[in-house]
Amino acid sequence: MNRKPALLFASFFLLLHCLSLWTFHSQTTRATYPFAILAPLLAVAACWIRSQTEGPRERLAWMLLGAGLMLWDCGMALSAWEELSAHIPFAIAWFSDVIFFLYGVPVLLAISSAKGEQRSTLFFWMDFRGSLCGEHTSTYLRLHVGADL
Repeated sequence: MNRKPALLFASFFLLLHCLSLWTFHSQTTRATYPFAILAPLLAVAACWIRSQTEGPRERLAWMLLGAGLMLWDCGMALSAWEELSAHIPFAIAWFSDVIFFLYGVPVLLAISSAKGEQRSTLFFWMDFRGSLCGEHTSTYLRLHVGADL
């Protein structure tokens, strides 16, 4: 696989981001959010392409990683809306924080779904339930207790 086009694209992406920050130095937050939203979308596309070229065992891990990155991207877009449109202060935990925490569930499942003989559905489902319990606890504390986690 030739990595030179991907490296050139990544360099161009970073250069464009730096140029937008330099051009709009008084509005750095507004200049950064489009790049912070587009970068995970590009990674989701890369995961999807990779999942199409891999075997069935590795395909699940790539699809779970892509799902986690998509959740991260949704959290980033929601965070941008909270900060730029709704003017919710950064210090207040809101729904985007829940989405940011939730993105780890598919990533953890991708890590725990080992290849070949190492695959254990018991550990996979234990990780899944543990992740959901952690998400539920975090959401409860943020919404009902008001704890800053």
